[in-house]
Amino acid sequence: MIYAEDIDGNSIHIDYAVKGNTYYFRYEDKEYEIIVAHGDKYRKHYKTKRGEDIDVNIIFHKDCQKYLKENKVVNVENLTITCDKVLLEAEAARYIKAKIPDYSMRPDCLFLDSDGKIMCIVEVNVTHAKDYKDIEKIKQYKIPTIELTYGKQKDNYQQPIRTEWLYFREEESCEIEIRKRIRSGNISIQKASLSYNKTREYIRTFNARVRPSRTIEQLTEQIEFVTNRIRFIDACIQKALV
Repeated sequence: MIYAEDIDGNSIHIDYAVKGNTYYFRYEDKEYEIIVAHGDKYRKHYKTKRGEDIDVNIIFHKDCQKYLKENKVVNVENLTITCDKVLLEAEAARYIKAKIPDYSMRPDCLFLDSDGKIMCIVEVNVTHAKDYKDIEKIKQYKIPTIELTYGKQKDNYQQPIRTEWLYFREEESCEIEIRKRIRSGNISIQKASLSYNKTREYIRTFNARVRPSRTIEQLTEQIEFVTNRIRFIDACIQKALV
């Protein structure tokens, strides 16, 4: 166990834990008292105060979440996404529901920018990936969503073995161009802004380029998706300008 909480619910990494203090591990409606101990080679670690057993999958899942909350960064497809705030599970669900009333999921992590706008959801896959029904829901809500998959050893909460988009996969030319430049390491803010402006132009000319057979509902859905993507790219660009 790498992270525990103090009495006020603040997340405390083992490196900053004080021997003799009581910490807590909270999961759903359960609360475990945790203390600092020294193991082999005097390496500190957390252990349960009363000897209760906690599922190792739950511990590792929480460590991954709290690492993301502490560092506020995730890497996917050679793109580094940095946010200003991370909300976890119930708090994240309440935040989204306030904006999308019919939202009915419980995301692992929600990334927000400095204005409180949603950048993306990050799901932590320790024991099982999101199934087809979950992915369909994610697409329905149109929030960019990344899934981090970890290995069976559960010994590195900092490094997933695979990262992938669950939503936000459409291969529009502007997005591909930005990703290629980022991947090559030669992207400039000016060029990224140019690509961003091209995507805005895509929206302005959208009605002239769609198939006449499409319904109003389909057009609205596609426009909402592109608008959401622009908001996401813009947040990345603004973060890079700081």
